[in-house]
Amino acid sequence: HTSSDRDWSSDVCSSDLLMSTYNYDPGDYKDFGAFPSGNYKLFGKIDWNISKNHKFSARYNRLRNDSRTLTNASSGPPVIPRSNYSRVSEYAISFSNSFYTETNSVDALSAELNSTFGNRVSNKFLVSYTMVTDPKRSSPSDIFPFVDIYKDGNPYMSFGYELFTYRNQVENNTFSIVDNLTLNLNKHTITAGFAYDNMYVNNTYIREGTSYYRFASLDDFINNAKPTGFGITYGYGGADPKGVEMSFGLGSLYLQDEWQVNKNFKLTFGVRAELPMYHNKLMDNPAVGALTFKDGYKMDIANWPDSKIQVNPRIGFNWDIKGDRSIQVRGGTGLFSGVLPFVWFTNQPSSSGTVQSPEIGILGANLPADFRFNKDFRAQIAKYPALFPQSVSTTLASGAALAEVKKDFKMPRVWRSNLAGDIELPGNMILTMEALFTKDLNAIVQKNMNLPAANRVFSGPDKR
Repeated sequence: HTSSDRDWSSDVCSSDLLMSTYNYDPGDYKDFGAFPSGNYKLFGKIDWNISKNHKFSARYNRLRNDSRTLTNASSGPPVIPRSNYSRVSEYAISFSNSFYTETNSVDALSAELNSTFGNRVSNKFLVSYTMVTDPKRSSPSDIFPFVDIYKDGNPYMSFGYELFTYRNQVENNTFSIVDNLTLNLNKHTITAGFAYDNMYVNNTYIREGTSYYRFASLDDFINNAKPTGFGITYGYGGADPKGVEMSFGLGSLYLQDEWQVNKNFKLTFGVRAELPMYHNKLMDNPAVGALTFKDGYKMDIANWPDSKIQVNPRIGFNWDIKGDRSIQVRGGTGLFSGVLPFVWFTNQPSSSGTVQSPEIGILGANLPADFRFNKDFRAQIAKYPALFPQSVSTTLASGAALAEVKKDFKMPRVWRSNLAGDIELPGNMILTMEALFTKDLNAIVQKNMNLPAANRVFSGPDKR
C-alpha cells in the first residue's frame, strides 16, 4: 500500500491506545502543518573614556537559531537490521511528537582596557567568555521509548521520543585572557605579553537514551508480545550520563621586537612559548586495561597526554625598496603551534564505557522470554542486571571501537615560511606575488593499534 490508500484507522487506534494505556500523547499522525524555525540576534556595546589615558569597552553578542526536523529515517541500535525504507515514506508514518528541534545558541561577552603610561609605554588587556551550544536537541514528546512497528517486513508506524535526541547537546565554553605591554624605544617597539585560554567541552550523545523497541506488527504491540529488537544507551547507577567532559587550558608567553632598521626596512622577530594543560581527571575501565593489542601494546585510557612546552621562534621583514611603497618585498619564517578538534580527545573517554554504557542492541531471539515493553526505561534496566550491568569494570561491548591519545602526544606544529612582493601598477592597482612553504613538524597520525602489517600487494598496475 501507499500513504494515499493507508488505513488511517490503525493510526487512530494506536493513538487512542497510547493515551488510554500509557497516558502518552504521540502527537499528530497526518496534516503536520509547517515546520517553524526561528532566528534572532542581539548585540550590545558600551564605550567608556575613564580618563585621558584609560579607555574601556565591552560588548555582548547573543544568537539563537532553531529548526524542526523529521525523525531519523532508518537508523537504530547495532545488530538490529535497518530497513531500506524511511520511517516517513510510502510505507510508513511517524507521529509528530517523534520529531525534534535543533537549537544553536551563542552568548559572547568581551571587555577591553587600553591604557597609556607616558609617551613610551602602553598596555592592552582583553578578557572574553563565550558559551556555544551547537547543537542542542529537544523533543515535544514526554519521556517515552521510541517504538518502530513493522508490517510485512517494512516500517509501518513510529512514535515516541526521537532515538538520538534525549539530552543530546554539544557545549563549548571558552574563557580567554590576554595582556600585551608595549614599550616604544624609538627604532624598537617591544611587546611582551601572556595569554591564557580555557576551553570546556561537554559532548552528550546518548543513542536510544529512552530505549528503543521494534515490533513485527501492530497486533504484537497491542497484545504486549515480545519485541523483535531492543536498544539502549544508559548511565550507571540509575543516573543519566553527564556527557563526555574535557577542560583544556593553553597558556602562552611571548616577546616581540619590531625594529625599524631604517626608513625603508623593518625587521620583526620574537618567540612564543605555549603549554597545553589538561585539567579534568579521567576514569579508568579495567576491562580496557586488561586487553593486549598487537605487539603487546596496552591502552591507557585513564590519563590525558603529558603537558609539554613548545617554543616557537619567528622572524619577518618588510622592505620598501624605493621608499615610496611602489615596490615592497616582505616575508618571514617561523614555527607555529595549534590545537586540533577536541572531539578527537573526547573519543578516549566516550568509547571506553566509563561515562555511559556502550550502545546496546539485542535481537528478540536473544531477549529473555519475559521481556516486554516498559515505558519506564530505568525500570527496564534495573529489572535485567545481567543484560544491563551497572559496573564500569564489567562493561565493554564486543567489538567496541576504543580510542586513546598517546601520552607523548604533542599539539600540531609546523614550520612556515613566505616571500612576497607588492608592485604598484597604473590605475591604482597592486600586483601581489607570494610563495608559501609549510612543513609539518608535529603531524597528527591516526593508527589502528591492532592492524597487522601488510603481507601482500595488489595485482595489476597498482603494486601497493
